[in-house]
Amino acid sequence: MNKKNIIYDYRALEEYEKLPEKVQDKFKIYINILRKTGYLTKPKGKKLVKGLYEVRVKMDGAWRGLYAYRKVDKIILLVFFKKKSNKTPIKEMLKALNRLRTY
Repeated sequence: MNKKNIIYDYRALEEYEKLPEKVQDKFKIYINILRKTGYLTKPKGKKLVKGLYEVRVKMDGAWRGLYAYRKVDKIILLVFFKKKSNKTPIKEMLKALNRLRTY
C-alpha cells in the first residue's frame, strides 16, 4: 500500500465546506481511497492534463475536486466546484494550477 498525505489548500477547504453535506461525504470516501492507494480510477478519478487530476462525484449533478501530486507522498487538493458543462472548465483548471504554485 502506498499511503499518501492529503493536504487541502485553504481556499479549496473553504470551497469544500460550502458543498452539500452528502456531496462532502462522497468526496470523503473517494479522498480516503486516494489517501490509501495513491490513485483513483474511472469513474472516481481522471487525469485532466499533465500534473492535474480530478476526483469525480456524481450526485445531484456533477461535482469535481482537482488535485496534484507533490513529492513522493503528498497530494494537494486545490479546487472544489459543481460542474455545469460536459468539459471541466479551463477557469477551474487554471485556478488549480495557480494555487499549486504555492506548493
